Amino acid sequence: MQWNKSSQGVGGLISRYGIIITPNENWGVKLLRGEAFRAPATVETDLYDPGILMGNADLQPETITTYDAQLFYHGKKTYAALTYFNSKIEELVIYDYSVTPTSYINGGTQRYKGIEFEAKRSLTPKWHVLGSLMHQENEGDEGLNPTVVPENMLKVGTAYTWDWGSLGAFCTHFGEPPHIASSLVVNPEPEAVSLISMNLQIDVSKWLGLKKDQSMFTFKVENLLDDKVYVPTLAYTGLPNSFPYNAGRTFYFGFKASF
Repeated sequence: MQWNKSSQGVGGLISRYGIIITPNENWGVKLLRGEAFRAPATVETDLYDPGILMGNADLQPETITTYDAQLFYHGKKTYAALTYFNSKIEELVIYDYSVTPTSYINGGTQRYKGIEFEAKRSLTPKWHVLGSLMHQENEGDEGLNPTVVPENMLKVGTAYTWDWGSLGAFCTHFGEPPHIASSLVVNPEPEAVSLISMNLQIDVSKWLGLKKDQSMFTFKVENLLDDKVYVPTLAYTGLPNSFPYNAGRTFYFGFKASF
């Protein structure tokens, strides 16, 4: 149980609880229920721009309630789980076009429900593969802007470790997002995309005359294929049909030393 109070003076209780049943050492069931809330941002409550947008000091926090039911298996070399989830967001903070200038108001409910399968398998003591597949359905009350979350997502990856380092590769596939009609089509229409990342870690201690694990070099690349990703925008007047989401292929280098 948790009590919260926002800077606008709105408070409330939320709770999280669940039960885990393991009839034997390999199989189990999880039943979970959780709540959370998002207090209105300052721009939503205190903005004062009579020509464009006005805040609403009477806004209530958005609240979300999620139910999860999971069946899982955990063996010496294999982990797998099948999860059903159902989330309901209430008191959404949305634009209020019934007033001039436009303001904010609490209104409407958004629902997300779906199923996810995830698994991990150790092929050898040093090499494993893992992945997950998710399908979800998104529903909103009439009059709300449609969600831009794709219905399907797939993740697969593998990693190998040795005495002086590790190498991993991961691919995340996002299904095609819902099509949002727009009067200002200036960017490419969002499509399904697969983003590949790679991570390399090497213990360079022996080359520096140090003990093992005293220094580590890391190299990471995201969006390996340099895919161009666009996400749909909501159907607000004057906004284009989509926005670029990522910065293209990105490299990271790091070094850590312990003394």
